[in-house]
Amino acid sequence: MLCALLTLVAAARADEPVRVGLFEMPPYYSQDGEGHPTGELIDTLNRVMAELGYRWQGQFMPVPQALQGIVQGELDLLMIIRHPLVEGKAQYARSPMGSMALMAFHRDTRPDIDRIQQLRGQRVAILRGYGYGGMLNQLLDPGNGLQITIADDHLDAFRRLDTDAVDYVLDYRKPGWRTIEQLKPAGIIGNLLNEKPIYFVVSNRAAQERRLLADLERASAALQLP
Repeated sequence: MLCALLTLVAAARADEPVRVGLFEMPPYYSQDGEGHPTGELIDTLNRVMAELGYRWQGQFMPVPQALQGIVQGELDLLMIIRHPLVEGKAQYARSPMGSMALMAFHRDTRPDIDRIQQLRGQRVAILRGYGYGGMLNQLLDPGNGLQITIADDHLDAFRRLDTDAVDYVLDYRKPGWRTIEQLKPAGIIGNLLNEKPIYFVVSNRAAQERRLLADLERASAALQLP
């Protein structure tokens, strides 16, 4: 009888929405004007959950709270890069579900770069609201010699590049190329500065955590992520 009761409890918990921790990290995830989750990873998460027939519920919070929540079981799922505070304390999927690829876009007449330090003395547009993977303070530090312009959105940034108001635009790969396709500026190229894989991470304390992780991996493979 005890086994039957435990089975019923597990089934009831499995029918509950997957609790997903989120934090402001555009363009990957952020909140729209009505407070709803939006962004590239949200689109991917919706595809995966639809493939599995799962429901999910997102909660925005500071990054330290999200990391603590996945370890302590207050959250079921995160979508993050590998992090030392989570490694060994939660379960990473075997393969990435996305990637974080930061690019430096510029005219083909300007030098290629492969690291932020090479932007010293250059006029650089960054996107309002972006944290740049924790590098925002570095970018804004006057001691680093960057002439920073804060663009309102992707179109604003690339229009400034197209009119030579800035020398470089720092943007992520997908939204950057998408904006170039829309604006069609001449002679704009992009250099990859860094790229980090993003994984589904399941709490060890999630309901049926092994099944959840296996299902996420199965759906990711079926959808050919990333």
